[in-house]
Amino acid sequence: MGRLSAPLVVCVLVLGVASGAPADVDWPASLAGWIPVTINGGQPYVEPDDKTPDNIDLRGDATYNTGYWFFDGKDLMFRLRLDDTPTGSTQQVWQVLIDTDGDDYVEWALEYDAKNDDQIELNIALVGGPTWDDVSLNETHIWADSTPSQYGRFIDPTGDGSTFDGDSDGFVDIAIPWAAMKLYTGVTLSTPLRVAFSTSDNHNNINKDTPDVWGDPFYVPEPGTITLVALGLLGVGARLRRRKQDD
Repeated sequence: MGRLSAPLVVCVLVLGVASGAPADVDWPASLAGWIPVTINGGQPYVEPDDKTPDNIDLRGDATYNTGYWFFDGKDLMFRLRLDDTPTGSTQQVWQVLIDTDGDDYVEWALEYDAKNDDQIELNIALVGGPTWDDVSLNETHIWADSTPSQYGRFIDPTGDGSTFDGDSDGFVDIAIPWAAMKLYTGVTLSTPLRVAFSTSDNHNNINKDTPDVWGDPFYVPEPGTITLVALGLLGVGARLRRRKQDD
């Protein structure tokens, strides 16, 4: 979706500025519960050392993935790895860019906005591409939960050994209720989602750490299959650990 028509934007805004009372988010208990976002058909989501300051620099390599997702039947969650401790005083916006129709354009952005509104918010893209620099997000959010919010948090340190540039790294976790995601974006459990991670100094565009590529498509699982998915991921993790030991 390259550009939204004005009537559609107005319609979505009328539907969505209000949000209900926040509920506790059941974040995964450990990193093993998160699902890595991959790129290029299953490769790790890699982010180079390319931005300053470090607390807005997304990082990742073949060992420490840049981003993750998780769904528990109630909330859709994302985790971003940063090259330093994230704090709410950095005056930055951490972004999960979302492509819902596979056209390489940004349709939505789920943001931890520590710059303007200090809240977790879902913004619609007025212009979604074709380049990251062309992305323009609507000034008024579609859904938001004000800080202190259950839908965003900082993790310091990562706890998995990630020490890019020789110091401990951190995570930014961002979530949205699945009911809100469905209502405002129109996605369903059969919609293939693609995400990319970025940072900005405002919630209207991307002007700091821009993605290199989109992540591989993934489907949010039916609630009844979540346990099976988790068990499968544990098996994958065990195989990867054995492979690393063999190497």
